[in-house]
Amino acid sequence: MITNTFAVDNTQNVQQTDSTKKNDKTSDELSSLTSDGMGKDDFLKLFVEQLKNQDPLNPMEDYEVAAQLAQYSSLEQLVNINKNFDKFLGAMSLNSYFQGLNLLGKNIEYTGDKFEYDPEKDSKVNIKFNLKDSARSVNVNIYDDKDNYVRTLKVENPEKGDNSVEWDGIDKLGNKMTKGVYHYEVVAYDNDGENISYTPYGQGTVDNISFDKDKNEALIKVNGDEINITDIKAVNN
Repeated sequence: MITNTFAVDNTQNVQQTDSTKKNDKTSDELSSLTSDGMGKDDFLKLFVEQLKNQDPLNPMEDYEVAAQLAQYSSLEQLVNINKNFDKFLGAMSLNSYFQGLNLLGKNIEYTGDKFEYDPEKDSKVNIKFNLKDSARSVNVNIYDDKDNYVRTLKVENPEKGDNSVEWDGIDKLGNKMTKGVYHYEVVAYDNDGENISYTPYGQGTVDNISFDKDKNEALIKVNGDEINITDIKAVNN
């Protein structure tokens, strides 16, 4: 009789252990739903299946049910927050588009290497750039819209930060250049001969603005290029 009692108790313990493992496994699956990219509906379906298939001799404790319901509630709130945040971003982007309409026809400075030159309006162009470090010397190479080399301007001992150099519209042969869009590159070296990185600043007139629905971005067209409205550095009168 002792042996039989032991066998029954042992069998019950094994069944309880298996049931506990099953419940724990399902709980772990619930916990990993968000990391697997599953939504709140999948979470709820799996939770219901867990309740339906639990061992009636060893049901889930009340605190386990409450914990998983709280987990579901948190997931639902996060999903709703993400949806509302996406709507907020869309509204903000659309608002930037309408703000950009006020820039049409305005001359702006932006992150880019192109600038406009018109000899009838401006005798000189102020080319601006930002150096990541102080330099021994800087060469500013100017090109036309067909990538033809125009001229090199030199800047001696420029400091770290914003710098500029004036171009009078004359090419390397002393000829006056025509109206058009030009671009430039900055070649800068420190005292050890190491190249220094830089950020170019372009100038031009805004002639169009569009809205990219896929990216929720307002795009400004200047000097033939589309730039993000956040790339604008200054608006000139």
